Amino acid sequence: MEKKFTSAKTKSLPSRVPRYTSYPPANHFKGSITNCQTQFWLQTVPKKSEISLYIHIPFCRSLCWFCACRTQGLAKRSNALGEYLKILKQEIDMIRKTLPMDVTVNSLHLGGGTPTILSEDQITDLLSHIKNRFQFTKKFQFSVEIDPTEIDQPRMNALKKFKINRASVGVQDFNPTVQQSIGRTQTFEQTKHCFDMLRKAKVASINVDFLYGLPTQKKDGFVKTIRSILDLNPDRIAMYGYAHVPWIARRQIMINHQDLPKENDRKALMEAGRDIIMTHGYLPIGIDHFATPKDPLALAENAKLVCRNFQGYNDHHSDNIIGVGASAISHFTHGYAQNAVSTREYMERISKNEFATTRGHAFTLDDKICGHVVEQLMCYFEVSLQDLERRFGKAAADTCQKISADPNLQLVGDSTYRIAAEPHLNARRVASCFDEYKTNFKAHSMAI
Repeated sequence: MEKKFTSAKTKSLPSRVPRYTSYPPANHFKGSITNCQTQFWLQTVPKKSEISLYIHIPFCRSLCWFCACRTQGLAKRSNALGEYLKILKQEIDMIRKTLPMDVTVNSLHLGGGTPTILSEDQITDLLSHIKNRFQFTKKFQFSVEIDPTEIDQPRMNALKKFKINRASVGVQDFNPTVQQSIGRTQTFEQTKHCFDMLRKAKVASINVDFLYGLPTQKKDGFVKTIRSILDLNPDRIAMYGYAHVPWIARRQIMINHQDLPKENDRKALMEAGRDIIMTHGYLPIGIDHFATPKDPLALAENAKLVCRNFQGYNDHHSDNIIGVGASAISHFTHGYAQNAVSTREYMERISKNEFATTRGHAFTLDDKICGHVVEQLMCYFEVSLQDLERRFGKAAADTCQKISADPNLQLVGDSTYRIAAEPHLNARRVASCFDEYKTNFKAHSMAI
């Protein structure tokens, strides 16, 4: 049985910490990683290896106030989207020419922003461009983030033509009062229509993500939203805690911070949501994901193959994830490289036929050791000293000693240490104990 959250030792942990979708967190990236480094890392991707592609579409029809993603509004009658896609295809060509020719792609993810803001013809043009330049593996996965208010049958047909097999549908909350407080309007009927199109297209795995901790959010309305989501029978569910960081996402100043639930209320919302979802047969994955027992993510959980990156929890690992587009981050074996955040700067750099990298991080051996510990704690709430020694040898000795001495971890096997108190609540906080880059955690979002 898990220990209760009243532990004095656990209370001493920071209440605001990184989400640890990368290690080190992106706020520690430095400008010393340039386009030359990206070119070298692309050139040294092993021959005959598999890579993942992430394509970032930073545009939205309108900006939701809660969102902290790197996005921008799209003015009516603007050709900005067409111009951006032209540059995007140029970057794809540059990447293809730099990589070894026998590299294959095992997954493609369209994210944003709102990828489905693209027209049917634009979707077809972009995906054709990618398909004509890369060879896909037999188990190729194609996933798209979909806004139910920005999708129709022609666009769905374009995605189906290129064999979309995974989709992530954003909901946030169905309560009209909450929607008004975050600047996002979306009905259940629109969402169901989106689901119906995805099921008709035979998309194998559909995820729904929503938020707890939003302004004006109350337990009764929150529970109603969850039950509506469950009526859609998604294959996966992601229940994220709203991150109120107006010092990072300036649009969040539109949200009245006095309307935000207090910490105990946030916890109550999260626990209520977790209980309802699990009661309906979904298996918990990490701190905030859930999946049906036969979904690939649940199968990966059982096989200890779940990994964590900028897209959250995933059922397949890729040593090299290449980000394309403004602000996109590439995760190479040797480090991270991020494109210019400004769409204008990104486009200017690519138009000069040079990679748009402006910052990143080159891994040290200590980074790889600590990063592995953080990922294991975030995915499985435990870490094995034997596994660390097998992977890193004597270099992991100091970290192993630190793990065995940590008061928030308890020995549950010959060499495995597990988070002692409420792991799904405290994983981020305990992981922060092994973060060698921690400075001022107050700049991050709340851990619960």
